[in-house]
Amino acid sequence: MALCLIEVASECIKKNCVGIPCVKKQDILFQASPGLSFEPNIIRSQSPLLWFGRKKAEKPTEYYVNYITKFLQKYNESTNTDKYSNCSLAKESFKPCPFYFEDLGPCGISSYGYNENLPCIYLKLNKLPEWKPEYYADDNLPYHMPAHLKTVIEEAENKNILWLHCEGMTPSDVEHLGFISYHPTQGYKDHYFLSNYEHYIAPIVAVKLNHVERGYSISISCSIWAKNVNNKDPKEYTTYIQLYMDYNDD
Repeated sequence: MALCLIEVASECIKKNCVGIPCVKKQDILFQASPGLSFEPNIIRSQSPLLWFGRKKAEKPTEYYVNYITKFLQKYNESTNTDKYSNCSLAKESFKPCPFYFEDLGPCGISSYGYNENLPCIYLKLNKLPEWKPEYYADDNLPYHMPAHLKTVIEEAENKNILWLHCEGMTPSDVEHLGFISYHPTQGYKDHYFLSNYEHYIAPIVAVKLNHVERGYSISISCSIWAKNVNNKDPKEYTTYIQLYMDYNDD
């Protein structure tokens, strides 16, 4: 949606804004922000549902494992030096940054935690060409930012990150969701912007759920945070996941 808005605005400017004041493309970019999507998003419903297990689950655990393996294949193949630049050293012009599969840690190893009831969810940043986040410093964190995320940013050596924060939506969800870890880091690093390169691959963050209580329906929200992300409208920067982990046959 945001990409369409930018393209339409650019065409309008070309045709109608010669020699007269007109909206700047950068203003459109400021109002837009890249969205989040998640995988494995297999069960398509009004509220995205992640339901697995071995008894009455909509999809068995093995189905999710196979789906994730296929989804991650392109990331595992994104280190071709003819197409990608080693951005941790120096970024080459007109080459996108690769995604290093091993950075996913435990979420890059089959069965991705699903057989151990410690599932990984993969948050993908949708492409928005020419957009770049404006990063937070310690002294300009918004009052409505989650306290845990504030602590993470304040303690981070590298603050040039589009931050990601996931949490249960109610106190009950928080209790049943348990501890969350992020791989490779709690957000998207600076070198993945801008994204208008051939062979560009959207960065992902793996969210590992380490202590989920089975048998509960848990609502999860995951949001991105930067100074130029529109934090007034949650739909613009948040993805919602409904999690239900069924009991296994053990």
